[in-house]
Amino acid sequence: MLLVGITGGPGSGKSTAAGFFRELGAHVTSSDETARALMQPGETVYAEIVRAFGSSVVAPDGKLDRSALGRLAFSEGRLQELEQLVHPAVLAAEKAWAERLPSDSIGMVEAAIFFERLLPPGIDRSSPSPEVLQSVAKQVHQRFHRVVLVTAPDEQKIERFARRMLSSHADSSESAARADAARRLALQIPDAVKAPYCDEILPNDSTPEVLRTRVHALWQKLQS
Repeated sequence: MLLVGITGGPGSGKSTAAGFFRELGAHVTSSDETARALMQPGETVYAEIVRAFGSSVVAPDGKLDRSALGRLAFSEGRLQELEQLVHPAVLAAEKAWAERLPSDSIGMVEAAIFFERLLPPGIDRSSPSPEVLQSVAKQVHQRFHRVVLVTAPDEQKIERFARRMLSSHADSSESAARADAARRLALQIPDAVKAPYCDEILPNDSTPEVLRTRVHALWQKLQS
């Protein structure tokens, strides 16, 4: 079984690429979807988040208010605190998922922050030292046989992310959505810094049809 990590910043199109790989026969799981499941009422992660962040992140229906939690994480500098509560459980769930895959399959784990979540606390994500990044990359490659980075120009990422936010949050303004996207991008290691530590680069700077063609070409390479 070949286990592939597919990563990219907000608006890069990694989820779209992962969907195309799924159509071709890959087994795909999303770290975001796994995290959402673990953050439901009754789950240990849910209880730990409420204990750490307080009742202000709980919606009237008892579920987590993801918008309120996102504001605390991204706007008030508590992202790493949230990650430390969620990611160990996500990693364990993904490991169990991978162990259940057929031996002759290709499995893909889609996540925005394979590298970032392994950085030591306090490290500037925009410019980690080569020594730190090499250490992090070694851990990532111990987990995956291949690492694919989906890339796009930052302005294109911001535009895509803002468009997605506006379609799902009618009360949000375009300027607020773009500002949120820019904040999230600033918390990611830049593509140019991360790319040398990835096995494959999948550019998504054009149309979905072009991306699909590139995914097909990479799929053939992964199968060889």
